Amino acid sequence: MTDQNNSIANMVSQICNQIQSIFSRATAEQSALDVMVEEIAGAAGRKGRVFVHGMGREGLMLKALCMCLAHLGLFTHCVGDMTTPPVSFLDLLVTSARSDGFSTIDAISC
Repeated sequence: MTDQNNSIANMVSQICNQIQSIFSRATAEQSALDVMVEEIAGAAGRKGRVFVHGMGREGLMLKALCMCLAHLGLFTHCVGDMTTPPVSFLDLLVTSARSDGFSTIDAISC
């Protein structure tokens, strides 16, 4: 592997580890919803934006969430819209798909 490939592989590994850490934080005392609220508040606190992407009915719900967050004053975007800027390290990306997944969601998430 070249140095550039190693660097990219390390970044991908870090991103996937960060995503995994979010899901592993939910406990019996703290629901996934609590973790989600905490993460959205964290993104807002660090002046990050919230990006959402989903398929089907879940995608519609995420678009509704995006609109509600925008009404609260957060900078939010739906992935795939023409005006969606690039995601940065300050931002939060929320994706969802059916239980067996979609390759596009998998690709965007990691």
